[in-house]
Amino acid sequence: MDLGDLLSPLHLAILLIIALLIFGPRRLPELGGAVGKTIQSFRAAMREEPKPEPATAQPAALPAGTVATPQGATAPQQTTVEAAAVEQQRP
Repeated sequence: MDLGDLLSPLHLAILLIIALLIFGPRRLPELGGAVGKTIQSFRAAMREEPKPEPATAQPAALPAGTVATPQGATAPQQTTVEAAAVEQQRP
């Protein structure tokens, strides 16, 4: 189905008659104006440049020799080989 077939004058006239029956002749101009304002504000918003995001606070520096892990993460566990090496080094 081609888009030109959907927007033929007969189809548009039928849609206008249905809109008049549903909303009435008083309310139809209000709806048209509201739709027009909505389209204008949408186009204006699309033309605006995106606002830069505010800078977040820098985290405090960690003492030397420490490693930061994500919140909720656990430190890696020692493997069996590493644990055995630590046991052998103990006096």
